[in-house]
Amino acid sequence: MRNAKYARLVAIAIVFVLCLTACGEKSADKRQLKVTPTESESEWVNNADSNEKGESGETQNKITSAMTAEPTYTLTPTPIDTPTPSITLPPTNTPTPTLTPTPTNTPTPTNTPTPTVKTSEGLEYTLNEDGKSYSVTGFGTCKDGNVIIPATYNGKPVTSIYRTTEDEGMMDDLQNLTIVRVELPSSITSIGSCAFARCDELISVKIPDSVTNIDTAAFFECKKLTTVKLPESVTNIGDFAFAYCDRLESISIPGKVKCIGIRAFYSNEKLSRVTLHEGLEEIGEKAFAKCYLLKSIVIPRSVTSIEHFAFQGYFVNNIAVPPQLCDVEKFRDWGLPDDCIVTVNED
Repeated sequence: MRNAKYARLVAIAIVFVLCLTACGEKSADKRQLKVTPTESESEWVNNADSNEKGESGETQNKITSAMTAEPTYTLTPTPIDTPTPSITLPPTNTPTPTLTPTPTNTPTPTNTPTPTVKTSEGLEYTLNEDGKSYSVTGFGTCKDGNVIIPATYNGKPVTSIYRTTEDEGMMDDLQNLTIVRVELPSSITSIGSCAFARCDELISVKIPDSVTNIDTAAFFECKKLTTVKLPESVTNIGDFAFAYCDRLESISIPGKVKCIGIRAFYSNEKLSRVTLHEGLEEIGEKAFAKCYLLKSIVIPRSVTSIEHFAFQGYFVNNIAVPPQLCDVEKFRDWGLPDDCIVTVNED
């Protein structure tokens, strides 16, 4: 009976293999077949196990019947593995590059000529001794309020300006009531004697860096002149250069100036600030006399001589002097008051 049971199981296995082979050839959609015995077959196998003692003839008939009968199968399709869709992340916001247009060929601008400044007419000129340059020697028929001195005259440079009179003591002959402003060209190297003396309405003057000399009485009695900027190129300030400039409030003496002339700033009643630089060697007689608002001043260490009554008027309250000039007798000679505070300039 045990052999009969094995024979049945072998028969079932053979049928199962044959069915799988047949189904694999006929499947067009590549489905896998799952063979499941029917309820009758399962019952039949169970009965066979439980009735081992049954008759062999009946058992053989059942085996024959099972082998010849067409079994019924339930086909359960196994779903094809569907690939997991990949997730594509959206690209990060990449800034779209801006397209810079290629510049078109811009024509090179032609050199535009600098407009020429109209200079004053009617001025008087004198050919200098060298025969190569001119000086302005008078205002002639010029009535301009803003006087612009030309850089050239008759094709030659204008290098200086000065004025003279038949009698050196007759300053009234130089009086001018029309000039308000003066502009000098860079060709000028010297503002000579009496150049703008008694220009009563003169308010400002533009002095170029080319000027080295401001001569005697150059701005004598310019009563409305309030400020003057001296360029670093100046090396000389002559006698009476700025005397009686009643409204001049401040002045800075460049370091290249070696000597301040006699009465150079005499009687400038509103002058309250004076700056002297290292390099100055001599302060002339009465250079700052009667400058009553000048209360304090520092004398550079380079100064070796201060002449008689340089600060006449007893107005200076505080003064710093270099060691070589610390002498009480000198202080009195300069016109300093007895209560003036004197300190030694060690800088």
